[in-house]
Amino acid sequence: MALSPTTGLNSYYLIDLLENLSNLSIGPDPNADDISQDLVLQFLKEGYQTIVAANNRWPWFETNWILNTILNQQNYTTGYIMISTTSPSYVIPTAPQYLYQMGEIVSFTNTTNAGNELILLPQSYAESLWVGTSNQAGIPAYYSQWSSGMKLWPKPNGVYLLSVRGYRVPSLTWLQDSNNAASVDYVDINQELHMPLVNYGMARIFQFQEDREMADTYMRFFQLGIKNYMDSLVAPSSNQPLILSGGLQNQFGGPWSWILPGAANGVPLGRLWY
Repeated sequence: MALSPTTGLNSYYLIDLLENLSNLSIGPDPNADDISQDLVLQFLKEGYQTIVAANNRWPWFETNWILNTILNQQNYTTGYIMISTTSPSYVIPTAPQYLYQMGEIVSFTNTTNAGNELILLPQSYAESLWVGTSNQAGIPAYYSQWSSGMKLWPKPNGVYLLSVRGYRVPSLTWLQDSNNAASVDYVDINQELHMPLVNYGMARIFQFQEDREMADTYMRFFQLGIKNYMDSLVAPSSNQPLILSGGLQNQFGGPWSWILPGAANGVPLGRLWY
């Protein structure tokens, strides 16, 4: 099995792995195969969407866009240009995207001139402030999101370059190439979560085979894999030990004199620094 160390599995090898683990034939022929390939793909889609729904902010989907404002235009449903995303295999679209294709927005920053970060406001509150003749153009300082559109408040009085950070919508195109072993359309999620996805598929296959014990076992593996990975994301850094005393101290020379460890200059007992 060709498993990329950086991108993981495509749907062809996912199904191949499920066949080997379940000892069942998965394919399109109901007379020759034990279970339909389309059904297994539906199981994988269901497991993938379950993983994605477990956390709205998986690092894999972190993305940067840019948006150029237009003079006196307040509402922006499209024009968002993706410039980078975490996934190394995700194909960045060349055409501007619509807002509904962007997923969750984290921040808007105006990078023109001195720049400023835009503040999110409720749509109704923004409309109550910039209403009628009060809706004059200026440097955008706030934004609101409503009905697949992003509104800037006040409306721009010129062209500004906005930097947008957020989380893109997960891709399901990897499900469409399940008969191609050479496909580079890999499962669109961290490779650490590919095996939990396999475990979900196995749980649903055994459930379909009415083997409740095996289905429950694989579902527990799936849930444990998701929990362990989520715990690792929020775990505090432990790269260095915490030093509570601040090192060796000495009152000689002042209240904040420090005795530092010996250095390469050959001082055996350290040196005084103040």
